[in-house]
Amino acid sequence: MATTKVIKDLTELNPGNPDYVLNATNAVTVINAGGNQYNFNGVYGKFGLRIGTTVLTGVPVAHPIAVLNNGLTGITYTGTFFNTLDVGGVTYNFYTGDVTITVTADFGVASYYCYYHGYMGGENNFVSVYSEAGLRMPSSNAAYSGPTVAEGMMRNEVGQVSESSASTMQHYNGTDWKNFVNKAVISTFNISYLLVGGGGGGGWNIGAGGGAGQYLVSFPGSGEASGGSVAASPSTGEMTTGVAYSITIGTGGAGAVLSGSSTSNGANGLSTVLNFEGRGGGGALTETAIGGGGGGTGGDATTFNGLTGASGGGGSRGNASFGTGQGGSATNTTTGYNGGNAFLFAPSNFDSSAGGGGAFGPAANATGKGGYNGGIGFVSTIDGTSTGRGGGGGSGGFDGAPSIGTGTQGGGNGGEKSSSLATDGAANTGGGGGGGPGSGSDAERSGGAGGSGVVIIRYPAAQAAVLSGGATGDIDQAISGSTDKYAKVTGSGTITFS
Repeated sequence: MATTKVIKDLTELNPGNPDYVLNATNAVTVINAGGNQYNFNGVYGKFGLRIGTTVLTGVPVAHPIAVLNNGLTGITYTGTFFNTLDVGGVTYNFYTGDVTITVTADFGVASYYCYYHGYMGGENNFVSVYSEAGLRMPSSNAAYSGPTVAEGMMRNEVGQVSESSASTMQHYNGTDWKNFVNKAVISTFNISYLLVGGGGGGGWNIGAGGGAGQYLVSFPGSGEASGGSVAASPSTGEMTTGVAYSITIGTGGAGAVLSGSSTSNGANGLSTVLNFEGRGGGGALTETAIGGGGGGTGGDATTFNGLTGASGGGGSRGNASFGTGQGGSATNTTTGYNGGNAFLFAPSNFDSSAGGGGAFGPAANATGKGGYNGGIGFVSTIDGTSTGRGGGGGSGGFDGAPSIGTGTQGGGNGGEKSSSLATDGAANTGGGGGGGPGSGSDAERSGGAGGSGVVIIRYPAAQAAVLSGGATGDIDQAISGSTDKYAKVTGSGTITFS
Protein backbone atom coordinates (compact mmCIF):
# COMPACT_ATOMS: atom_id res chain seq x y z
CA MET A 1 0.00 0.00 0.00
CA ALA A 2 1.43 3.39 -0.98
CA THR A 3 2.28 5.91 1.71
CA THR A 4 1.42 9.55 1.05
CA LYS A 5 4.58 11.66 1.20
CA VAL A 6 5.12 15.37 1.67
CA ILE A 7 8.08 16.24 -0.56
CA LYS A 8 9.62 19.70 -0.72
CA ASP A 9 9.43 19.96 -4.49
CA LEU A 10 5.70 19.28 -4.55
CA THR A 11 4.36 20.65 -1.28
CA GLU A 12 5.75 23.64 0.57
CA LEU A 13 4.90 24.14 4.21
CA ASN A 14 4.86 27.76 5.35
CA PRO A 15 7.84 28.75 7.48
CA GLY A 16 7.47 29.48 11.12
CA ASN A 17 4.26 27.58 11.89
CA PRO A 18 2.38 30.68 13.15
CA ASP A 19 0.19 30.61 16.24
CA TYR A 20 -2.22 33.13 14.75
CA VAL A 21 -2.97 34.41 11.26
CA LEU A 22 -3.78 38.13 11.34
CA ASN A 23 -7.15 39.40 10.13
CA ALA A 24 -7.71 42.16 7.60
CA THR A 25 -7.83 44.62 10.56
CA ASN A 26 -6.19 44.03 13.93
CA ALA A 27 -6.36 46.14 17.10
CA VAL A 28 -2.95 46.95 18.64
CA THR A 29 -2.39 47.03 22.39
CA VAL A 30 0.80 47.18 24.43
CA ILE A 31 1.26 45.23 27.65
CA ASN A 32 4.11 44.76 30.10
CA ALA A 33 5.26 41.15 30.04
CA GLY A 34 8.67 41.52 31.67
CA GLY A 35 9.08 44.39 29.24
CA ASN A 36 6.86 46.11 26.69
CA GLN A 37 5.15 43.78 24.21
CA TYR A 38 2.93 44.41 21.18
CA ASN A 39 -0.32 42.40 21.23
CA PHE A 40 -2.57 42.09 18.19
CA ASN A 41 -6.27 41.44 18.77
CA GLY A 42 -5.50 40.89 22.44
CA VAL A 43 -3.08 37.99 21.98
CA TYR A 44 0.60 37.35 21.49
CA GLY A 45 2.31 34.61 19.55
CA LYS A 46 3.92 34.09 16.19
CA PHE A 47 1.78 35.94 13.63
CA GLY A 48 1.14 34.91 10.02
CA LEU A 49 0.52 37.44 7.22
CA ARG A 50 -1.48 36.47 4.14
CA ILE A 51 -0.98 37.88 0.67
CA GLY A 52 -2.99 41.11 0.53
CA THR A 53 -3.32 43.96 3.03
CA THR A 54 -3.26 43.67 6.80
CA VAL A 55 -4.03 46.76 8.91
CA LEU A 56 -2.72 47.31 12.45
CA THR A 57 -5.12 49.79 14.05
CA GLY A 58 -4.41 52.16 16.92
CA VAL A 59 -0.61 52.04 17.03
CA PRO A 60 0.10 54.48 19.90
CA VAL A 61 2.37 57.48 19.60
CA ALA A 62 4.32 56.09 22.57
CA HIS A 63 5.20 53.00 20.50
CA PRO A 64 5.67 53.86 16.80
CA ILE A 65 6.25 50.74 14.73
CA ALA A 66 8.34 49.70 11.71
CA VAL A 67 8.52 46.43 9.77
CA LEU A 68 12.15 45.46 9.24
CA ASN A 69 11.80 44.48 5.61
CA ASN A 70 15.27 45.26 4.29
CA GLY A 71 16.34 42.56 1.86
CA LEU A 72 12.88 41.00 1.81
CA THR A 73 10.73 40.75 -1.32
CA GLY A 74 6.98 41.06 -1.25
CA ILE A 75 6.33 43.05 1.96
CA THR A 76 5.89 46.83 2.38
CA TYR A 77 4.22 49.03 5.01
CA THR A 78 2.92 52.57 5.49
CA GLY A 79 0.87 54.70 7.87
CA THR A 80 0.94 58.09 9.65
CA PHE A 81 4.58 59.06 9.51
CA PHE A 82 6.33 59.57 12.87
CA ASN A 83 10.11 59.58 12.26
CA THR A 84 13.03 57.58 10.90
CA LEU A 85 15.50 55.46 12.84
CA ASP A 86 18.60 53.44 12.03
CA VAL A 87 18.20 49.77 12.98
CA GLY A 88 21.18 47.54 12.28
CA GLY A 89 22.61 49.99 9.77
CA VAL A 90 19.37 50.40 7.82
CA THR A 91 17.12 53.46 8.08
CA TYR A 92 13.41 52.62 8.54
CA ASN A 93 10.28 54.78 8.59
CA PHE A 94 8.21 54.48 11.79
CA TYR A 95 4.44 54.99 11.79
CA THR A 96 1.57 55.40 14.26
CA GLY A 97 -2.26 55.20 14.03
CA ASP A 98 -3.42 52.74 11.35
CA VAL A 99 -0.44 50.99 9.80
CA THR A 100 -1.07 49.02 6.59
CA ILE A 101 1.17 46.08 5.71
CA THR A 102 0.97 44.89 2.10
CA VAL A 103 2.15 41.39 1.15
CA THR A 104 2.47 40.56 -2.55
CA ALA A 105 4.66 37.45 -2.40
CA ASP A 106 6.24 34.97 -0.03
CA PHE A 107 8.55 37.12 2.12
CA GLY A 108 9.59 34.34 4.49
CA VAL A 109 10.18 35.81 7.97
CA ALA A 110 10.17 39.47 9.08
CA SER A 111 10.55 41.43 12.34
CA TYR A 112 8.67 44.46 13.71
CA TYR A 113 10.29 47.09 15.92
CA CYS A 114 9.34 49.95 18.29
CA TYR A 115 11.00 53.37 17.83
CA TYR A 116 11.63 53.66 21.59
CA HIS A 117 11.74 50.12 22.99
CA GLY A 118 13.22 47.82 20.36
CA TYR A 119 11.59 44.59 19.22
CA MET A 120 8.88 44.39 21.90
CA GLY A 121 8.43 40.68 21.06
CA GLY A 122 8.66 41.27 17.32
CA GLU A 123 11.98 39.68 16.38
CA ASN A 124 11.36 37.20 13.52
CA ASN A 125 7.71 37.19 14.59
CA PHE A 126 5.94 37.79 11.23
CA VAL A 127 5.80 34.76 8.89
CA SER A 128 4.42 34.55 5.39
CA VAL A 129 1.43 32.24 4.91
CA TYR A 130 -0.48 31.39 1.77
CA SER A 131 -3.67 30.32 3.58
CA GLU A 132 -4.79 29.60 7.10
CA ALA A 133 -4.00 25.94 6.49
CA GLY A 134 -0.41 26.87 5.78
CA LEU A 135 -0.02 24.50 2.82
CA ARG A 136 0.49 25.33 -0.84
CA MET A 137 -0.02 22.69 -3.53
CA PRO A 138 1.59 23.33 -6.94
CA SER A 139 -0.53 23.07 -10.05
CA SER A 140 0.02 20.37 -12.66
CA ASN A 141 1.63 22.85 -15.06
CA ALA A 142 4.23 23.96 -12.52
CA ALA A 143 7.87 23.30 -13.41
CA TYR A 144 9.29 20.78 -10.93
CA SER A 145 13.01 21.27 -10.44
CA GLY A 146 13.39 18.57 -7.81
CA PRO A 147 13.50 14.80 -8.03
CA THR A 148 11.68 12.77 -10.64
CA VAL A 149 8.01 12.23 -9.89
CA ALA A 150 7.62 9.42 -7.35
CA GLU A 151 4.88 7.39 -5.80
CA GLY A 152 2.95 9.29 -3.13
CA MET A 153 3.49 12.77 -4.57
CA MET A 154 0.46 15.07 -4.89
CA ARG A 155 -0.48 17.94 -7.18
CA ASN A 156 -3.42 20.16 -8.14
CA GLU A 157 -4.67 19.34 -11.64
CA VAL A 158 -5.97 22.62 -13.02
CA GLY A 159 -7.22 21.09 -16.27
CA GLN A 160 -10.11 19.25 -14.63
CA VAL A 161 -13.14 20.22 -12.56
CA SER A 162 -14.66 18.19 -9.73
CA GLU A 163 -17.89 18.78 -7.77
CA SER A 164 -18.02 22.46 -8.80
CA SER A 165 -14.33 22.98 -7.95
CA ALA A 166 -12.23 24.53 -10.73
CA SER A 167 -9.49 21.95 -10.23
CA THR A 168 -8.88 18.39 -9.04
CA MET A 169 -6.35 17.10 -6.53
CA GLN A 170 -4.26 14.15 -7.72
CA HIS A 171 -1.76 11.67 -6.28
CA TYR A 172 0.90 9.66 -8.10
CA ASN A 173 0.52 5.88 -7.64
CA GLY A 174 3.92 5.03 -9.11
CA THR A 175 2.59 4.77 -12.66
CA ASP A 176 -0.11 7.39 -13.23
CA TRP A 177 -1.57 10.49 -11.68
CA LYS A 178 -4.92 9.52 -10.10
CA ASN A 179 -7.69 11.84 -8.97
CA PHE A 180 -8.76 12.30 -5.40
CA VAL A 181 -12.56 12.06 -5.59
CA ASN A 182 -14.35 15.11 -4.25
CA LYS A 183 -17.53 14.20 -2.45
CA ALA A 184 -20.57 16.43 -2.47
CA VAL A 185 -21.89 17.63 0.87
CA ILE A 186 -24.15 14.93 2.28
CA SER A 187 -27.12 15.86 4.40
CA THR A 188 -30.17 14.10 5.79
CA PHE A 189 -33.59 15.71 5.76
CA ASN A 190 -37.11 14.84 6.87
CA ILE A 191 -39.90 13.90 4.51
CA SER A 192 -43.62 13.27 4.68
CA TYR A 193 -45.04 10.75 2.24
CA LEU A 194 -48.16 9.11 0.83
CA LEU A 195 -48.33 5.73 -0.89
CA VAL A 196 -51.36 4.17 -2.57
CA GLY A 197 -51.37 0.68 -4.07
CA GLY A 198 -53.05 -0.16 -7.37
CA GLY A 199 -56.84 -0.61 -7.31
CA GLY A 200 -58.56 -3.90 -8.12
CA GLY A 201 -60.38 -4.37 -11.43
CA GLY A 202 -64.18 -4.55 -11.71
CA GLY A 203 -66.12 -7.75 -12.52
CA TRP A 204 -67.97 -8.66 -15.77
CA ASN A 205 -71.74 -8.72 -16.45
CA ILE A 206 -73.46 -6.91 -13.59
CA GLY A 207 -70.00 -7.11 -12.13
CA ALA A 208 -68.93 -6.06 -8.67
CA GLY A 209 -66.66 -3.10 -8.06
CA GLY A 210 -62.93 -3.52 -7.45
CA GLY A 211 -61.40 -2.83 -4.04
CA ALA A 212 -59.14 0.16 -3.40
CA GLY A 213 -55.38 -0.07 -3.08
CA GLN A 214 -53.85 0.32 0.38
CA TYR A 215 -53.43 3.90 1.57
CA LEU A 216 -50.37 4.70 3.74
CA VAL A 217 -49.47 8.20 4.90
CA SER A 218 -46.95 9.85 7.21
CA PHE A 219 -47.83 13.52 7.35
CA PRO A 220 -47.34 14.71 10.95
CA GLY A 221 -49.45 17.60 12.11
CA SER A 222 -51.96 17.25 9.29
CA GLY A 223 -54.48 15.01 11.00
CA GLU A 224 -54.39 12.66 8.01
CA ALA A 225 -54.44 8.93 8.67
CA SER A 226 -53.60 5.77 6.81
CA GLY A 227 -56.39 3.49 5.62
CA GLY A 228 -58.58 1.43 7.94
CA SER A 229 -58.04 2.27 11.58
CA VAL A 230 -54.36 3.18 11.29
CA ALA A 231 -53.45 6.71 12.32
CA ALA A 232 -50.79 8.67 10.48
CA SER A 233 -47.26 8.06 11.66
CA PRO A 234 -46.37 10.61 14.35
CA SER A 235 -42.90 11.08 12.87
CA THR A 236 -41.50 11.75 9.45
CA GLY A 237 -39.27 9.61 7.31
CA GLU A 238 -35.72 10.58 6.35
CA MET A 239 -33.75 10.75 3.14
CA THR A 240 -30.10 11.54 2.42
CA THR A 241 -28.79 13.63 -0.44
CA GLY A 242 -27.00 11.74 -3.17
CA VAL A 243 -28.74 8.42 -2.51
CA ALA A 244 -30.95 6.87 -5.22
CA TYR A 245 -34.14 5.57 -3.61
CA SER A 246 -36.17 3.01 -5.54
CA ILE A 247 -39.89 3.44 -6.11
CA THR A 248 -42.35 0.94 -7.57
CA ILE A 249 -45.76 2.19 -8.67
CA GLY A 250 -48.46 -0.49 -8.47
CA THR A 251 -50.54 -0.85 -11.63
CA GLY A 252 -54.27 -1.21 -11.37
CA GLY A 253 -55.82 -4.65 -11.89
CA ALA A 254 -57.40 -5.38 -15.25
CA GLY A 255 -61.19 -5.40 -15.50
CA ALA A 256 -62.85 -8.79 -16.06
CA VAL A 257 -63.73 -9.77 -19.65
CA LEU A 258 -65.37 -12.72 -21.36
CA SER A 259 -62.71 -14.81 -23.10
CA GLY A 260 -64.38 -17.46 -25.23
CA SER A 261 -66.85 -18.98 -22.78
CA SER A 262 -64.63 -18.30 -19.75
CA THR A 263 -64.92 -15.47 -17.31
CA SER A 264 -62.74 -14.29 -14.47
CA ASN A 265 -62.76 -11.93 -11.56
CA GLY A 266 -61.38 -8.48 -11.95
CA ALA A 267 -57.64 -8.74 -11.29
CA ASN A 268 -56.02 -7.55 -8.09
CA GLY A 269 -53.99 -4.36 -8.18
CA LEU A 270 -50.24 -4.48 -7.62
CA SER A 271 -48.20 -3.08 -4.73
CA THR A 272 -46.63 0.37 -4.54
CA VAL A 273 -43.24 0.40 -2.77
CA LEU A 274 -41.01 3.19 -1.44
CA ASN A 275 -37.50 2.55 -0.08
CA PHE A 276 -35.94 5.26 2.09
CA GLU A 277 -34.24 5.90 5.44
CA GLY A 278 -35.73 4.77 8.72
CA ARG A 279 -37.08 7.42 11.01
CA GLY A 280 -34.60 8.90 13.47
CA GLY A 281 -31.60 7.23 11.83
CA GLY A 282 -33.19 3.80 12.18
CA GLY A 283 -31.65 2.35 9.02
CA ALA A 284 -33.24 1.32 5.75
CA LEU A 285 -37.02 1.20 5.60
CA THR A 286 -39.46 -0.11 3.01
CA GLU A 287 -43.09 0.97 2.90
CA THR A 288 -45.40 -1.22 0.83
CA ALA A 289 -49.00 -0.36 -0.06
CA ILE A 290 -50.55 -3.53 -1.46
CA GLY A 291 -53.12 -3.64 -4.25
CA GLY A 292 -56.90 -3.86 -3.97
CA GLY A 293 -58.94 -7.01 -4.58
CA GLY A 294 -60.73 -7.71 -7.86
CA GLY A 295 -64.52 -7.60 -8.12
CA GLY A 296 -66.69 -10.67 -8.68
CA THR A 297 -68.18 -11.55 -12.08
CA GLY A 298 -71.96 -11.98 -12.37
CA GLY A 299 -73.65 -15.32 -12.95
CA ASP A 300 -70.55 -17.50 -12.65
CA ALA A 301 -70.26 -20.05 -9.86
CA THR A 302 -66.45 -19.85 -9.70
CA THR A 303 -65.80 -16.12 -10.00
CA PHE A 304 -68.76 -14.43 -8.35
CA ASN A 305 -67.01 -13.83 -5.01
CA GLY A 306 -64.84 -10.77 -4.59
CA LEU A 307 -61.10 -11.26 -4.16
CA THR A 308 -59.09 -10.53 -1.05
CA GLY A 309 -56.86 -7.45 -1.26
CA ALA A 310 -55.86 -4.29 0.57
CA SER A 311 -59.60 -3.64 0.45
CA GLY A 312 -61.74 -6.48 -0.84
CA GLY A 313 -63.52 -6.61 -4.17
CA GLY A 314 -67.30 -6.67 -4.15
CA GLY A 315 -69.37 -9.83 -4.46
CA SER A 316 -71.38 -10.29 -7.66
CA ARG A 317 -74.81 -11.76 -8.45
CA GLY A 318 -75.19 -15.49 -8.52
CA ASN A 319 -78.36 -17.47 -9.15
CA ALA A 320 -80.83 -19.63 -7.30
CA SER A 321 -78.61 -22.70 -7.52
CA PHE A 322 -75.34 -21.40 -6.16
CA GLY A 323 -76.38 -18.32 -4.22
CA THR A 324 -74.79 -14.85 -4.20
CA GLY A 325 -71.25 -13.61 -4.25
CA GLN A 326 -69.59 -12.57 -1.03
CA GLY A 327 -67.39 -9.50 -0.76
CA GLY A 328 -63.66 -10.06 -0.64
CA SER A 329 -62.04 -9.44 2.73
CA ALA A 330 -59.31 -6.94 3.49
CA THR A 331 -55.88 -8.54 3.84
CA ASN A 332 -55.36 -6.49 6.98
CA THR A 333 -58.51 -5.10 8.53
CA THR A 334 -56.54 -2.32 10.23
CA THR A 335 -55.53 -0.86 6.86
CA GLY A 336 -58.48 -1.65 4.62
CA TYR A 337 -62.12 -2.71 4.39
CA ASN A 338 -64.18 -5.53 2.92
CA GLY A 339 -66.16 -5.47 -0.29
CA GLY A 340 -69.94 -5.67 -0.10
CA ASN A 341 -72.04 -8.84 -0.48
CA ALA A 342 -74.41 -9.33 -3.43
CA PHE A 343 -78.19 -9.79 -3.21
CA LEU A 344 -80.38 -12.43 -4.84
CA PHE A 345 -84.13 -12.18 -5.47
CA ALA A 346 -84.66 -15.94 -5.30
CA PRO A 347 -85.85 -17.72 -7.31
CA SER A 348 -85.66 -15.04 -10.02
CA ASN A 349 -82.44 -13.59 -11.40
CA PHE A 350 -83.30 -10.02 -10.57
CA ASP A 351 -80.21 -9.75 -8.41
CA SER A 352 -77.60 -7.13 -7.60
CA SER A 353 -73.83 -6.90 -7.13
CA ALA A 354 -71.94 -4.82 -4.56
CA GLY A 355 -69.19 -2.25 -4.68
CA GLY A 356 -65.56 -2.77 -3.73
CA GLY A 357 -64.20 -1.82 -0.32
CA GLY A 358 -62.56 1.58 0.13
CA ALA A 359 -59.40 2.34 2.06
CA PHE A 360 -61.47 4.20 4.67
CA GLY A 361 -64.78 2.36 4.67
CA PRO A 362 -66.46 -0.87 3.62
CA ALA A 363 -68.81 -1.18 0.67
CA ALA A 364 -72.45 -1.59 1.57
CA ASN A 365 -74.08 -4.99 1.10
CA ALA A 366 -76.60 -5.06 -1.73
CA THR A 367 -80.20 -5.21 -0.49
CA GLY A 368 -82.26 -4.65 -3.64
CA LYS A 369 -82.19 -4.06 -7.36
CA GLY A 370 -79.60 -1.71 -8.88
CA GLY A 371 -75.94 -0.90 -8.47
CA TYR A 372 -74.14 -0.11 -5.23
CA ASN A 373 -71.42 2.38 -4.42
CA GLY A 374 -67.85 1.59 -3.52
CA GLY A 375 -66.45 2.17 -0.05
CA ILE A 376 -65.02 5.60 0.75
CA GLY A 377 -61.48 6.79 0.29
CA PHE A 378 -59.78 9.90 1.65
CA VAL A 379 -59.15 13.46 0.51
CA SER A 380 -55.52 14.38 1.19
CA THR A 381 -53.75 17.76 1.09
CA ILE A 382 -50.17 16.49 1.32
CA ASP A 383 -49.36 18.18 -2.01
CA GLY A 384 -51.26 21.35 -1.19
CA THR A 385 -54.42 20.41 -3.11
CA SER A 386 -57.46 18.41 -2.01
CA THR A 387 -57.36 15.13 -3.93
CA GLY A 388 -59.45 12.01 -3.25
CA ARG A 389 -57.73 8.63 -3.42
CA GLY A 390 -58.35 5.08 -2.24
CA GLY A 391 -62.07 4.75 -3.09
CA GLY A 392 -63.77 1.48 -4.06
CA GLY A 393 -65.38 0.90 -7.46
CA GLY A 394 -69.15 0.90 -7.89
CA SER A 395 -71.02 -2.18 -9.06
CA GLY A 396 -72.70 -2.63 -12.45
CA GLY A 397 -76.44 -2.83 -13.07
CA PHE A 398 -78.67 -3.65 -16.03
CA ASP A 399 -80.89 -1.73 -18.37
CA GLY A 400 -83.84 -0.39 -16.41
CA ALA A 401 -82.32 -0.87 -12.97
CA PRO A 402 -83.01 1.96 -10.55
CA SER A 403 -79.37 3.02 -10.43
CA ILE A 404 -75.76 2.08 -11.04
CA GLY A 405 -72.99 2.01 -8.46
CA THR A 406 -70.77 5.04 -8.13
CA GLY A 407 -67.07 4.96 -7.33
CA THR A 408 -65.71 7.24 -4.60
CA GLN A 409 -62.38 9.10 -4.29
CA GLY A 410 -60.93 7.73 -7.50
CA GLY A 411 -63.04 4.59 -7.83
CA GLY A 412 -64.66 3.85 -11.19
CA ASN A 413 -68.42 3.82 -11.81
CA GLY A 414 -70.40 0.71 -12.58
CA GLY A 415 -71.94 0.32 -16.02
CA GLU A 416 -75.64 -0.05 -16.92
CA LYS A 417 -75.87 -0.62 -20.67
CA SER A 418 -74.15 0.05 -23.99
CA SER A 419 -74.44 3.78 -23.53
CA SER A 420 -73.19 3.66 -19.96
CA LEU A 421 -70.18 1.35 -19.66
CA ALA A 422 -68.04 0.67 -16.61
CA THR A 423 -65.27 3.20 -16.02
CA ASP A 424 -61.72 2.67 -14.82
CA GLY A 425 -60.44 3.80 -11.48
CA ALA A 426 -58.70 7.17 -11.82
CA ALA A 427 -54.97 7.03 -12.53
CA ASN A 428 -52.68 7.45 -9.51
CA THR A 429 -55.49 7.19 -6.97
CA GLY A 430 -55.59 3.43 -6.35
CA GLY A 431 -59.35 3.52 -6.94
CA GLY A 432 -61.14 0.27 -7.74
CA GLY A 433 -62.54 -0.32 -11.21
CA GLY A 434 -66.30 -0.17 -11.83
CA GLY A 435 -68.32 -3.34 -12.42
CA GLY A 436 -69.51 -4.07 -15.95
CA PRO A 437 -73.19 -3.66 -17.04
CA GLY A 438 -75.66 -6.49 -17.52
CA SER A 439 -76.66 -5.57 -21.06
CA GLY A 440 -74.84 -4.92 -24.31
CA SER A 441 -72.26 -6.98 -26.19
CA ASP A 442 -69.91 -9.29 -24.34
CA ALA A 443 -67.11 -6.73 -24.65
CA GLU A 444 -69.38 -3.92 -23.47
CA ARG A 445 -70.11 -5.84 -20.27
CA SER A 446 -66.42 -5.82 -19.26
CA GLY A 447 -65.33 -4.39 -15.92
CA GLY A 448 -63.25 -1.25 -15.55
CA ALA A 449 -59.57 -1.43 -14.68
CA GLY A 450 -58.33 -0.34 -11.27
CA GLY A 451 -56.53 2.97 -10.95
CA SER A 452 -52.75 2.91 -10.69
CA GLY A 453 -50.99 3.77 -7.44
CA VAL A 454 -48.82 6.76 -6.58
CA VAL A 455 -46.01 7.95 -4.32
CA ILE A 456 -46.01 11.55 -3.10
CA ILE A 457 -43.01 12.84 -1.16
CA ARG A 458 -43.11 16.19 0.62
CA TYR A 459 -39.69 17.66 1.42
CA PRO A 460 -37.91 20.93 2.31
CA ALA A 461 -37.69 23.51 -0.47
CA ALA A 462 -33.89 23.56 -0.14
CA GLN A 463 -33.70 20.07 -1.67
CA ALA A 464 -33.91 19.32 -5.39
CA ALA A 465 -35.12 16.01 -6.82
CA VAL A 466 -34.11 14.04 -9.92
CA LEU A 467 -36.02 11.06 -11.32
CA SER A 468 -34.14 8.30 -13.12
CA GLY A 469 -34.32 4.62 -14.03
CA GLY A 470 -37.58 5.10 -15.90
CA ALA A 471 -39.38 6.97 -13.11
CA THR A 472 -41.94 9.54 -14.23
CA GLY A 473 -43.87 12.26 -12.47
CA ASP A 474 -43.66 15.83 -11.28
CA ILE A 475 -40.81 16.98 -9.03
CA ASP A 476 -39.87 20.12 -7.08
CA GLN A 477 -43.45 21.38 -7.16
CA ALA A 478 -44.18 24.40 -4.96
CA ILE A 479 -46.85 24.11 -2.27
CA SER A 480 -48.85 27.28 -1.75
CA GLY A 481 -48.42 28.73 1.72
CA SER A 482 -45.61 26.34 2.65
CA THR A 483 -41.82 26.27 2.48
CA ASP A 484 -42.05 22.62 1.38
CA LYS A 485 -42.10 21.16 -2.11
CA TYR A 486 -43.43 17.84 -3.33
CA ALA A 487 -42.65 15.14 -5.86
CA LYS A 488 -45.50 13.09 -7.31
CA VAL A 489 -44.06 9.88 -8.75
CA THR A 490 -46.33 8.06 -11.18
CA GLY A 491 -43.90 5.65 -12.87
CA SER A 492 -41.42 3.19 -11.35
CA GLY A 493 -37.71 4.03 -11.04
CA THR A 494 -35.54 5.95 -8.60
CA ILE A 495 -35.51 9.39 -6.99
CA THR A 496 -32.38 11.21 -5.84
CA PHE A 497 -32.15 14.47 -3.90
CA SER A 498 -29.40 17.07 -3.74
